[in-house]
Amino acid sequence: MGLASLDIHEKEGGSMKGDMRPDEVKRVLFIAQYPPPVHGASLMNLYTRESTRITSEFDCRFINLATAESIGDIEKAGIRKFGKVLQLYVRVARCLIGFKPHLCYITPSPIGLSFLKDCLVVVICKVFRRKILVHLHGKGIASRANKSKLMCGIYRSLFSGTHVICLSSRLSQDVADVYSGRPFILPNGIPDLCERRERQVRGGPVRILFLSNFIASKGVLVLVEALALLQKRNERNKKFLCRLVGADNDMKAPDLQDLIEERGLGERVSLMGPKFGAEKADEFAWADILVFPTYRDCFPLVILEAMMHGRAVVSTYEGAIPEIIDHGRNGILCRQRDVEDLAQGIEGLLGNRESIRRLGMEARKKFSEQFDFPKFESKLADTINQCLV
Repeated sequence: MGLASLDIHEKEGGSMKGDMRPDEVKRVLFIAQYPPPVHGASLMNLYTRESTRITSEFDCRFINLATAESIGDIEKAGIRKFGKVLQLYVRVARCLIGFKPHLCYITPSPIGLSFLKDCLVVVICKVFRRKILVHLHGKGIASRANKSKLMCGIYRSLFSGTHVICLSSRLSQDVADVYSGRPFILPNGIPDLCERRERQVRGGPVRILFLSNFIASKGVLVLVEALALLQKRNERNKKFLCRLVGADNDMKAPDLQDLIEERGLGERVSLMGPKFGAEKADEFAWADILVFPTYRDCFPLVILEAMMHGRAVVSTYEGAIPEIIDHGRNGILCRQRDVEDLAQGIEGLLGNRESIRRLGMEARKKFSEQFDFPKFESKLADTINQCLV
């Protein structure tokens, strides 16, 4: 699976599967975000679109819910985007009339302007009396609903009469006050692209990888400050190298480089720019541990990628991460935005190659048991079938 073949709109037509009679086909309309921009939700939707299990079991149509071309453009408004939104609503209505899906699968944004745009898509599907399955890839609903009676009412109206998928039990609490049903729990899963071989223990400095867009909430500044603390403490803690891999966003590479130099980390920390495909796999091959100190996330796919590669993970008690990483068993968890706690979490692994190896092996084992893509697509297919009953 990959990022090729992104002509989503050309796939709205489609045809019935094989020689099945129309009354035997379960028709599903997928209205979801697809790359670009590339983020966790759009990648999961792309994997679903390319799933052999899903596309063979159901007669599928796919409509791109995204109207932004980059992550920074997602919450921006404008005349051009307004035109795209209107085209989206027309496309959805035409497909509801012509295709007559038994189920509409929708992945709305949970907050912001994008939520209001996506909310109307759900309303259109309700007008046509279609069964609706809402798959939530974000969070923030509870806080918005608690702050505003109006938003609370909108959320309750949105979820009324629908089925809901949450990424984890922890994240299901985000809809507890606005959804009266019992949500399905469906963790993300990604294709296993790694050869299954044991990680070899090596000497030299511990190699630390940060991989994400350069967004402050992903914790890149917290990591730089934690590494600066470690470098000051003693000679053992100087035995690390770190690569920051990602594209500019609200943090810019020149500003990060200035901070790295100010903290005396110029010889230890390198900015690598964005990496994809084989180049990203090379970064995981280089690394001993992934450090991802995010403080605003749901179910980071980069953690699953690290586990797939058999790398130890240092992350935070954020979103579904405590259900992915078992602290002390297949990774280390630290408090969000806590430089000292993150420094201590990393420090426990510096100079301890056996712990790094053990955590990496357990991470790889849990990935294989719970988070590879065939398990995800099987559970999604089962969920869709339950909603069609």
